Amino acid sequence: MKTKPLGKTITTCVVAVVAAVCTAGCRNDDLLQHKQALGAAAVATEPKDGLALSIWPRQGKETFRKDEVILIDVKLTNITNGLPRPKDIPVYTEIAREGLLLYLELYKLDGGRRQHWLTERVDADLKERMKHYPHYVKLQPGFFIGRPLQFKKRLPPGIYELSVSYANNYDFCPLSAGLTPDQINLIGADLGLVKLWKGLLRSNTIVFKVLEE
Repeated sequence: MKTKPLGKTITTCVVAVVAAVCTAGCRNDDLLQHKQALGAAAVATEPKDGLALSIWPRQGKETFRKDEVILIDVKLTNITNGLPRPKDIPVYTEIAREGLLLYLELYKLDGGRRQHWLTERVDADLKERMKHYPHYVKLQPGFFIGRPLQFKKRLPPGIYELSVSYANNYDFCPLSAGLTPDQINLIGADLGLVKLWKGLLRSNTIVFKVLEE
């Protein structure tokens, strides 16, 4: 039985490992360049009236296979715990349906910057919201609500830039999900409705890559 010199085998293995590391590094150089170009936008949010919105890839993952599920965590946080006068903030929490409160802006960055996805607004009057979207929460200082975003369609290979907005222009929400319009009329709006935080929040911006293979 013939044997190979041990030194030669070790050298071959080291070369293979170095080549793999270099290939992976070179493959993600473009991703790193886009992250560096973002600068402050990669971590900065635009808080308003005690709330801030942030997004992060699940477990910090930035590269995905083209057949892999992409999960992005969204958090709406009461940041008044860092202010002289912390306060509870009543926020509308119907963020499961994209377009009622949450809006995505997704751009594909290969060879330029072109819009790939923009959420369309879903509007609903008070009667419809009481029936189908009746939930709010008093968000305590330092607490947050959130959910994972998952793209329904597979994204073509390339580098993407994503930001999210939380936009609520509704004034009120029912005090309880079980209340009907007739019951609110009976007890009065002061007791049956809760005044909500109202305004527009923009998240930080993230970049991620969908690989060819």
